[in-house]
This record gives sequence, structure tokens and C-alpha cells, in this order.
Amino acid sequence: MFLLLFVKETALFYLTALIVGIGYAGVASQRPSIVAIMFGVKSHGLIFGAIDNSFMIGAAVGPILAGYLFDATGNYLLAFQVSIAIAVIGLILSIILNQTITKRYRS
Repeated sequence: MFLLLFVKETALFYLTALIVGIGYAGVASQRPSIVAIMFGVKSHGLIFGAIDNSFMIGAAVGPILAGYLFDATGNYLLAFQVSIAIAVIGLILSIILNQTITKRYRS
């Protein structure tokens, strides 16, 4: 998403979309496995459903919030900055999650 701040040409936009798409595909295919590792398989459907539902709520609210920020400021800069901040928080939480999973397998 950070790269979109600097994209001025159509070809670079498509390249950025490809990078984001590949990154999302990697995350989407790992979510069910991470849920099973963290919580077991007994209630996997319920837990994964709650997590996926939360993701969908964010996916629905995000564009609305970006549109509101555009209307309020006249550009998408603040929307991208909020998106980048959320991504950094997600990265930090992912690192913590990775450490938690690693500790669980080592013990």
C-alpha cells in the first residue's frame, strides 16, 4: 500500500497490484493453518469463522473510511497513512504471533 503513494503511471499501478495480490494470497492460505496451530482443531470452524468475519468487517469498513477521509481532506494521503499505520501494527502483531507459535513448538 505504501508504494501506491508514489505510483504515477498505469504500469506501476499494475505492478503494485500484483505485489499486493501475491502478498494477500500468501496470507489467505496460511490463516486456517495458523488457527489450527494456535487453537487446535476441535473448534476450528467457529474460531476461523470469527476471525474471517472480523476480516470481512474490516474489508467493508476500510473503503468507506477511505472515502470519508478523501471527502474531508480532498486527497487520499491520510487514508494511505492510516492504512500504513494499521499495516505496521499488523506486522508487529504477526511477529508476536510468530514468536508465540515458535515457543509452543519448542516446548
